[in-house]
Amino acid sequence: LNCLVGRAADTGRGPILAALRDAIIGGASFSDALAQYPRVFSPIYVNMIRAGEASGAIPEVLKRLLQHFERIQSLRQRMTTAMVYPVIVLVMGVGVAIFAIAFILPKFKSIFDQMGPKGLPAMTRLLLGMSGWMTRYGLFLLAGTALLAFLLHRYIATPAGRRGWDRLKLRTPLIRGIVASS
Repeated sequence: LNCLVGRAADTGRGPILAALRDAIIGGASFSDALAQYPRVFSPIYVNMIRAGEASGAIPEVLKRLLQHFERIQSLRQRMTTAMVYPVIVLVMGVGVAIFAIAFILPKFKSIFDQMGPKGLPAMTRLLLGMSGWMTRYGLFLLAGTALLAFLLHRYIATPAGRRGWDRLKLRTPLIRGIVASS
């Protein structure tokens, strides 16, 4: 019971606890009271409680739910800890590359212009082209990326978007094993 009560309190839904108590005092079964809050208590929790009620094994079911919840929390913490360093390195690397292309490379443009277009290697010409594009359209790219991230976040909040996001996670090789085991 502490696991389920803790989950409700952790999600900032303290009034749910009072409503659960009132529903149970009013004669509803524990599982029916939990089922009224599907955003807090997943169907697997509700159905396991319902099975425990039917079999008279509520304490064992609650122990299993607690173990399951603790395992998931531990896995989430380990994943978060493991992903912090790579994300920081990736963000810093992309930031440095964008800074170099947008601000440092244009300083050398006059030197490169003296060499003429044929004197420059193809990769240098490509970087100069990217630099020019970034200085002209970089703000539009940043705004478009922010808008795309916002729209993706909103789409994932819908049931269809959530299913698609979960399907993508289950098909991504590195993430698949972690998600499937939880």
